Amino acid sequence: MATQKELKSIVFYDEETGVFTRIKDGKPTGSLDNGYVYLCVKGAKYAAHRLAFLYMTGNMPPKLVDHINQDRSDNSWKNLREADYSMNRKNSKMNRNNTTGVSGVTVVKAAGDYLARIIDENGKRLTVYRGKHLHAAKIAMQAAYINHGYHDNHARSKVTRRHS
Repeated sequence: MATQKELKSIVFYDEETGVFTRIKDGKPTGSLDNGYVYLCVKGAKYAAHRLAFLYMTGNMPPKLVDHINQDRSDNSWKNLREADYSMNRKNSKMNRNNTTGVSGVTVVKAAGDYLARIIDENGKRLTVYRGKHLHAAKIAMQAAYINHGYHDNHARSKVTRRHS
């Protein structure tokens, strides 16, 4: 495992842009894989968002690192936060297999109903709506997201950057 001192002797991390550059030649470094940026340090492959924590704090994060804006390649310091699995899951994109356009809402084909379910803080799946109206299912999901501490970005269908 690389140390902060070793990392800083090899690369510079720009906390505003999230870009790592090599000390020896000033060129940006890293490669994309499944949307994430990876770097090789001392022969080992590391996710750039984890290296950003090492660079800034001196420690690898013991848990997950969440990209707040859901852009896996945006490793700017303001976009990263340490998270556990539950917190990270509460800031995820809509599933690409979703057919209703509302995250957490599925169609019960046999009954022709919409079923809206959410996962609570304890990992338990809760049904928040079952009925004939997609709009009602959407409203129930929005309320459940608020009540269970989901991030504002959760279930967005595309990565978008918010402007205050």
